[in-house]
Amino acid sequence: MRQAIAWSHDLLSAEEQALFRRLAVFVGGFTLEAAEAVAGGWEESDIDVLDGIAALVDASLLRQVEDPRGDGVTGRRYIMLETVREFGLEALASDGEERAAHDKHATWCLDLAERAESELSGPAQGRWLALLEAEEDNLRAALDWLESDDKDGRSLRLASALVWFWIISGRLGEGRGRLEHALETKRGADVPGALRAKALTGLGFLAHYQADHAAAVPRLEEALGI
Repeated sequence: MRQAIAWSHDLLSAEEQALFRRLAVFVGGFTLEAAEAVAGGWEESDIDVLDGIAALVDASLLRQVEDPRGDGVTGRRYIMLETVREFGLEALASDGEERAAHDKHATWCLDLAERAESELSGPAQGRWLALLEAEEDNLRAALDWLESDDKDGRSLRLASALVWFWIISGRLGEGRGRLEHALETKRGADVPGALRAKALTGLGFLAHYQADHAAAVPRLEEALGI
């Protein structure tokens, strides 16, 4: 299997190979918009992302799926088999692009979560909930990356932005664990008061919806104090 992947990879142009390894940071697939945000715009590559993706589909390194959810919200997605993705991640590390690619992926996930945050309490709640659910694996991967390499508090921003997604979708335990870890990681660090208060409020609500009021009250009181 690995030899077949390597054979297909070696037939690509240098620009297509670069696109392939950068797309390997996605988990659970991606849209064209996401691919352009993460794998496009690199200084040393001017490949058209759509054309590059078409080449990867032709090389059987990507699979195109039309509206996999069947709800008309997420539209077309591109899926990379896990064995293919592992090959791409190895190439990404070998070329010294791992940090930059994961950073762009995390930035894209954070932007999506923060755009969705206010929409989850409005009339478009259903659409944005579906969008976040479609990207759930990517959001988890971004949190994992930021938790291991967080220099600017983005793990706390991302976890805080996802609070109402976790509440509405019933992922209370996961959300609470993620947010607690992000807060603990940044304890003592230079975190803006507004961000810490937001995170504490979110954690208080998550605990409240789990009926753990003994944990919810001190978090909310600390947020009020800030």
